[in-house]
Amino acid sequence: MLCEPYYFGGLTNEVIQTFEGYAVALDYVGIPHRVLDCYGTIEDMEKEMNMTSSDIRNKLKKLLSK
Repeated sequence: MLCEPYYFGGLTNEVIQTFEGYAVALDYVGIPHRVLDCYGTIEDMEKEMNMTSSDIRNKLKKLLSK
């Protein structure tokens, strides 16, 4: 699981190259590549971007169950 505190995809190519030839499952969490048009608290923004701790935990559980 790649958790990037910035736009997702910045590390993806390097990680994929590192594990080339190995069978790995990969998922990521990061800021989407779009203009955010919501306002509010950091918690509101995390909800909008699906980056709350429960969102990340659910993605990780799904990844580990594969």
